[in-house]
Amino acid sequence: HRPSEKLVELLTSSKKDGLEQITVSLIHELSKASGVKIEDFGVTGSILTSIHRPEFSDIDLVVYGYETAKHVKDTMLTSLSNQVSPIQPLKGQRLRRSLRHWTERYHLSKPEAEWFSGRKWNYGIFEQHLFSIHPVKPPREVQGKYGDRTYQPQGIVEGAAKIVNITESFFLPCEYRIKNVQPTSSLEKVESLVSYNGFFSGIFQVDDVVKFRGKLEAVCSKSGESSCRVLIGSPEARGFDYIKPSLS
Repeated sequence: HRPSEKLVELLTSSKKDGLEQITVSLIHELSKASGVKIEDFGVTGSILTSIHRPEFSDIDLVVYGYETAKHVKDTMLTSLSNQVSPIQPLKGQRLRRSLRHWTERYHLSKPEAEWFSGRKWNYGIFEQHLFSIHPVKPPREVQGKYGDRTYQPQGIVEGAAKIVNITESFFLPCEYRIKNVQPTSSLEKVESLVSYNGFFSGIFQVDDVVKFRGKLEAVCSKSGESSCRVLIGSPEARGFDYIKPSLS
């Protein structure tokens, strides 16, 4: 199943159901507002495999490439703050349900969950339907090959750091390059925070100061270079790992 091919199918079909028609309208809206070509979008989730229910299923989109993802993110942030935009943020019961889920699933305080809600750019409401957007790297942007690096677990750690690069944060795994890592005594070689959980993707910005807890890993490349990273979402952390804003 290919999201890009599903989009072409929907664009050319004369027998779209209601949800499929709304999906096409949403992509046209995002493309027009962001300047991103329609062919840089795709359709995933239940619509991709044609198992959706038009009366209640969500819409799940992909957007291909880093630059296109940035444009779509900027468009979404503008739309979500505009009360007359056809694209609106989660409100009411939907928002309360999300905040409750985040506090329970990620062990967040209420202020932390609300902070994440304010940074969430890839979820919204269009024509009464919840939708999501997921950036994906096209092959031309993929660097490296499987096996180029090996990762050795070093135990669970926690600390604080400053975000300095977010280029890889849109994708899965999402990666934030960091500096000023504390405590320096045990984490001085940590260069990045990495997560396979989309909840943390595209959230933090350059110069944000964050707290983290996760699995420390020694990273070794075939060329002999070495560094460390902290992985969020490992079995060893048992769900008690995180990247959080430093709100104090």
